[in-house]
Amino acid sequence: MRLFGWNVYVICSELPYRRGVDWIGDVFNRQIKRDWQDASIMIETPHLNLVPKTPDELRAMIDGMSSEEKVQLAPDWLARIQAATEPDPWLHGFTIRLREADVLVGNCGFKAPPNAEGVVEIAYGIDPDYQGKGYATEAATGLVDYACSHAEVRRVCAHTLPEENASTRVLTKCGFRKTGEVMDPDDGLVWRWEKPKD
Repeated sequence: MRLFGWNVYVICSELPYRRGVDWIGDVFNRQIKRDWQDASIMIETPHLNLVPKTPDELRAMIDGMSSEEKVQLAPDWLARIQAATEPDPWLHGFTIRLREADVLVGNCGFKAPPNAEGVVEIAYGIDPDYQGKGYATEAATGLVDYACSHAEVRRVCAHTLPEENASTRVLTKCGFRKTGEVMDPDDGLVWRWEKPKD
């Protein structure tokens, strides 16, 4: 999947749609350490901290992209990033960090804020060196819990390739149910997964 502009390998919405920022790629080779003005946005799970990305980080990542990668970014998303002054968990996403070692192991986020029907879509990617350890399931659970803590959210969804894979197993573990197949304008046939707010 192309989430916010780059390929994401083990994710819930693993399709090559075009949106904003690098979730995988060389970002895993950097360990970003910073102080947070608003730590209340950080999502804590048993082993992970999901730390909101700042607009400055996103702009730096965009500046470091090749011209081929930049043309795949959604212009409206780029405009929102250029205008942003503080982290927005619904639009900017999170880095996934192992709490104990403070190591960056992936990225995750929401495709957009909740829509008028109260639906929000999650996506996540784990660096290949850290796959198979339950971190994708833990990050997805953290995103679902965060989303469902907001009154406007009624349901969380995800899309996967139309086949059994690591992402479908993660979603099943997180309590999602496959609701059917849909045609995505960029990706063709995909499976839709949903989890209602408890």
